[in-house]
Amino acid sequence: KTGSVVFNMMNWWFDKGIDGFRVDAITHIKKSFEAGNLPVQEGQQYAPAFDVAMNQPGILTWLREMKAKSLSYYDIMTVGEANGVNPDDAENWVGS
Repeated sequence: KTGSVVFNMMNWWFDKGIDGFRVDAITHIKKSFEAGNLPVQEGQQYAPAFDVAMNQPGILTWLREMKAKSLSYYDIMTVGEANGVNPDDAENWVGS
């Protein structure tokens, strides 16, 4: 459901005439909820969540869906911040 809401919002803005988006922290858009509540380390206020909230399985499928349902219909430019992408996987994150 999140995907369709995001794609509809993007299309709404594209229909208004914007030229593109900078998608900040895109590697965090898909999360794993299987881990449940993460343990907070002693002396810390929050639990680090990078292992369950960054580059999760299925994220590239989600991004391809974004392209198919939104980006590919417009003559626009997008750029994303892809924190934590392994250099060996970078090719999967770059499209034309």
